[in-house]
Amino acid sequence: MAKNYYVLDGEGNTVWQGKEKDDGPQSFATFAAAEKRAKAYADREPGTEVRVVKVEAVVIAAVLPPKTRRI
Repeated sequence: MAKNYYVLDGEGNTVWQGKEKDDGPQSFATFAAAEKRAKAYADREPGTEVRVVKVEAVVIAAVLPPKTRRI
């Protein structure tokens, strides 16, 4: 099962794992697991809005070099 749930802090940044050698954004396979992490994070940051989001799709587009012309 894909890990599609993420916890976002008040600024919209993904909450990270905090591991010393493997630090990265935390992702969760179930809403319940993400909700548990969100509640734990909210306890550390009182008054800050914490969100649980689900990724439905990721779209990647190729970035082409800019077109330039002389004027």
